[in-house]
Amino acid sequence: MAGIQLNKCLAFFISPALINIFVDQIKNKKEWNSIFVLFFILSFLANILFCLVATDKPQKFTQTIEN
Repeated sequence: MAGIQLNKCLAFFISPALINIFVDQIKNKKEWNSIFVLFFILSFLANILFCLVATDKPQKFTQTIEN
């Protein structure tokens, strides 16, 4: 879930710049293809990173101290 939210956030901020750099003609499908491939790669890498780092154990900050 966090990987998906991170990708959406990055897409909202990076997309206008990438479109300005890579797309000259709005209707040209080949120019848009590079942007979709780039976001696929970012999404894939974010999910791989999540699978490597994620754990099922609760973190210390989620535990409550009982008196």
